[in-house]
Amino acid sequence: MCFGFVISAACELERNAIQLALGSFYPTLLLSGVIWPIEGMPWVLRYVSLCLPLTLATNSLRSILTRGWPITDSEVYMGFVSTLGWIALFLVVTLTILRFKRN
Repeated sequence: MCFGFVISAACELERNAIQLALGSFYPTLLLSGVIWPIEGMPWVLRYVSLCLPLTLATNSLRSILTRGWPITDSEVYMGFVSTLGWIALFLVVTLTILRFKRN
C-alpha cells in the first residue's frame, strides 16, 4: 500500500501510475519467492531477490505457517523488521516527492 502512495505521488496521469504499478509489481512478485522459490533461482537473481520488499516477509510467513516457528526466531523476526523498514522508506519517499512537487 505504501508503494502505491509512492506511485501516486510520482505520477501525474492515472495511466502512467497503472503502467508503473503493473511493471514493478509482477517482477517483484515473481522474484520474491512467492511463485518461484529463491532456492531455485540463479545466484544473481537470488541476490536481487533479497533486495526486494516481499522476500523476507514471504520467508517469515512461510516459516510461521509451515514450520510453526515463533516470532522470536531470527528469520521470522527479520521479516517483520524488513516490512516495517520498507513501509518507513516508502512513506519517506512519498513525503519527499510531495514536498518537491509542491515547490
